[in-house]
Amino acid sequence: MGYGRLVMPTAAEVQADLNAIDAKLKTGVQSVSVDGTSTAVNVTELKKERVRLRRLLNSINASGARCGHGIARGVNLGGF
Repeated sequence: MGYGRLVMPTAAEVQADLNAIDAKLKTGVQSVSVDGTSTAVNVTELKKERVRLRRLLNSINASGARCGHGIARGVNLGGF
């Protein structure tokens, strides 16, 4: 999550993030404590992020279907 690069994430990366969010939501845990440090899990924000990632995944899949998964298809270089 939070891709810090200018390259579009792959469908596999986005799906992995979706799976991680689903796992967190499925447990229903609202806070985690490790070595005395407690962290609250914001379920509302996780759900918003899940929607955003689902849209991104759908966009990646749709663009891949249109352009052959990032590979230029249908380009005729026969004149060279």
